[in-house]
Amino acid sequence: MILNELHPARLKRNIRTERFGNIILLFDSVDSTNTIGTQLAESGFPEGTVVTVVEQIKGRGRIERKWFSSRSGSLLFSIILNPKKLPTGLTSLLAYSIIETLDDFCDGTMMKWPNDIYYKGRKIGGILAEGKNESIVVGAGLNINQIKEDFPDDLLPIASSLRIAKGNQFDRGVILCRIIEAFERNYIRWEREGFRVFKEDAEERLLYINTDVIITNGEMHKTGKLVGITEDSYLLLRCGGKVTVFSSGDLSLRRKNE
Repeated sequence: MILNELHPARLKRNIRTERFGNIILLFDSVDSTNTIGTQLAESGFPEGTVVTVVEQIKGRGRIERKWFSSRSGSLLFSIILNPKKLPTGLTSLLAYSIIETLDDFCDGTMMKWPNDIYYKGRKIGGILAEGKNESIVVGAGLNINQIKEDFPDDLLPIASSLRIAKGNQFDRGVILCRIIEAFERNYIRWEREGFRVFKEDAEERLLYINTDVIITNGEMHKTGKLVGITEDSYLLLRCGGKVTVFSSGDLSLRRKNE
């Protein structure tokens, strides 16, 4: 079932792209798809190469945080990119492409800046972009078919999956093909026009917009109202009468007593 669902030959029969997915590699078990993607990029694999995996042993998010995944429930993949311009906004571009795609399966997913996918207040996905030399590898982990019993106790209050949300099982191969198609279409437009053409639509799917939040970056903690993102997908935070731009950081909802 797992190999049939994500087998490269099946994916290539079902995908409708020109540049992405011409090479699709499926591994049974790796440390992380981004690590494999980086190694492949260094050895000359072309832009658009897709790495997917059944089991990811050392999945990670931003700041080397661990990413939980399961063999039968997770969709884990990375894509090699060779952008000809500064890669500003690529993480948000993949997040937006995923949200666009998931609307056909589970309407109402949101992007938590800068790199998480949420549904009804619970995290169902994360994205990590890593660069080396001229290549960027963007990877994503999505909770598709997990049931509640699959999650560790500490994640139960904050994590979910499409299966939990909708009550039925999904074909991860179909979802992956649709995501790659959406991302290729958006990436080609990004090459021509930058992230600015996605800014307005992305803001409509931004979690905590017009809400009091806290942004943390190392020792820095700043509170204010999230008012949007820039044309490069940087965060805009209104603190008093001033709007400050943040290019990175961890975002959390501000509680009334904070």
